[in-house]
Amino acid sequence: MRIVFFGSDELGIPGLEVLLENNYEIIGIITTPDKPKGRGLKILPNPIKEKAEKLSLKIFQPEDPNNKDFILILKELKPFLGILISYGKILKRELIEIFEKGIINIHFSLLPKYRGAAPIQRALMNGEKETGLSAFLLNEKLDAGPIIYQEKIIIKENDDFGSLKEKLKELSKSFLIKAINKYLNNEPLIYQNEELATYAPKIKKEERKINWEKEKKRIFNQIRALSPAPGAYTFFRNEQLIILKSEIPEKEPIENSEFPCGGVLIFNKNLYVKCADSFLIIKQLKPSGKKPINDKDFINGYRVKTGDAFVN
Repeated sequence: MRIVFFGSDELGIPGLEVLLENNYEIIGIITTPDKPKGRGLKILPNPIKEKAEKLSLKIFQPEDPNNKDFILILKELKPFLGILISYGKILKRELIEIFEKGIINIHFSLLPKYRGAAPIQRALMNGEKETGLSAFLLNEKLDAGPIIYQEKIIIKENDDFGSLKEKLKELSKSFLIKAINKYLNNEPLIYQNEELATYAPKIKKEERKINWEKEKKRIFNQIRALSPAPGAYTFFRNEQLIILKSEIPEKEPIENSEFPCGGVLIFNKNLYVKCADSFLIIKQLKPSGKKPINDKDFINGYRVKTGDAFVN
């Protein structure tokens, strides 16, 4: 079975590995071009290219995979099936039709919910209780093709973007093999209900800024949806702080609070910040240009006291 794998970031690595572990024939890796990264803006390969190089797989990095010249190259490979996991580019019909059995796309949500670039973050930001993986047959519309297979997982209260992403990555290994088998065994496809479709656009910079005038649950979900990166941020004494972990208190630290939004309360050695409706406990922070620290180290290092404030 001649397979071409499409992918660009770490989400695709478990899928690529499991294909090789199960002796599928990978005839090509299609990934995005190298880009400048880090403070030095060095031109570096993405995680999929790094992995493919170690495995001595054939790599293609077209700026536009739908370019006619690249389509000719792809036709020469005579691919039977495509597997796409977090590639980042829209494929057009002319390219998809090169594949004898089409292209299976693995998406990190329960479609038709959260189509788009940031399904894991958006699910957390919206306080969802469950998410999962969807395997579907790729077409020209965004994440809208018929579903081959789905699996659900529970989102726990202490999950953040980092932990939930790792759980879904681990699940994706067995999931991909099941999806391929179901598809090649001609099990019925499930067509998506467009009326239930929701979208998960890429996180914008302005969505990272914490507005303490919002309810504590919304801020809690914002923080965990963006942790560990890119991070939800606020300001303290004119310094930007990324908030990495927070907790919703079981009970209010004080009654009849007249604290302003963003106001700091030190109570039982914990760092509370006032939101629109009540307090949120801050557990881990990252000062600008420094390593993450816990709440105790922040209180001691910055000599934080009741009456200080985080500002929007």
